[in-house]
Amino acid sequence: MRIIQERITNPPGYSWGYFHYVWDDFRCNWHQHPEYEMTLTLNAKGSRLIGDHRQDFDRLDFAMVGPNLPHLWECKRIDPSRPIEVYVLWLSQEWVENLTRDFVEFADFHELFARARRGLSFTDEAVAHVQEICPHLDDAKPRRRFILMIELLEALLVGIDKPLASANFGGEAGKNSESLRVDRALAFIHAHYAEPLRVSSLADVAGVSESSFYRLFKRYTGRSVVEYLNEYRISRACVQLSRTDLPIYQIAENNGFSNLSNFNRRFRQYRGKSASDYRENIRIHGQFPDHPPMPDARIGAVPARPLPSEVDGVPDRRTAIPASAAE
Repeated sequence: MRIIQERITNPPGYSWGYFHYVWDDFRCNWHQHPEYEMTLTLNAKGSRLIGDHRQDFDRLDFAMVGPNLPHLWECKRIDPSRPIEVYVLWLSQEWVENLTRDFVEFADFHELFARARRGLSFTDEAVAHVQEICPHLDDAKPRRRFILMIELLEALLVGIDKPLASANFGGEAGKNSESLRVDRALAFIHAHYAEPLRVSSLADVAGVSESSFYRLFKRYTGRSVVEYLNEYRISRACVQLSRTDLPIYQIAENNGFSNLSNFNRRFRQYRGKSASDYRENIRIHGQFPDHPPMPDARIGAVPARPLPSEVDGVPDRRTAIPASAAE
């Protein structure tokens, strides 16, 4: 099973990543990333695979995943009147190192993170505490959200149950040069997604030829450059739809779509509804996730979930990604 390398970036103003997904079904492909991950899943029945450890769950699930430890979830909702809710928290290794090294008060967290490298399950009491904390993260300001994270880690530290992946599991892909090249290109896309982007520029950032870049990008993200860019732009548009009253045409322009009809078409393709319906659902039902996954595990926004494969054409080196494709 091919491992997809996922890239995580933090929301503005926060030092760690957090998303609250709300959807009918939840599935993510076999993927890994350098961050620690904690995932709470509610109103769902299914299974998760972390390293070489598979676990079925019913109604409620929580687990911690270590850096570059491959994992996936697949589940269906139980109560059809309520969606599946998935709270996902990501902590970079640098964040963890700074916390445990520079603040003696948190030095004992080192044990938690060291043991989490193989994945961890936790006691029912610890999971219940996590379930109490997570709903408060959505509306919390940065400082309050940080405090809630510390409370959550405290509960996990005293509630460790057992490691998940076996000690000899060897699924880590490692930091090879190809993945680092793609990582640089992804960082460039995330910083410049609202601008016209040329594949040649991305290839230059990655330090490879354009044809090699197409192959590398598809191999490590599971999709074409055009697909990734389109869906990243749509996901950023979702943030503005949920948090602002800007008109839809302006949101489209702010996120790299110069043509409103193309934006509307792409939005429906990736979110299954129009932008206006998406915004209306938020107003009626409350805050949706900024980057909800599609049923087939499409990209969240910053987390790169694999998409169904598509065959790419290679545009001329001096031309931008065609508007008909990238919009």
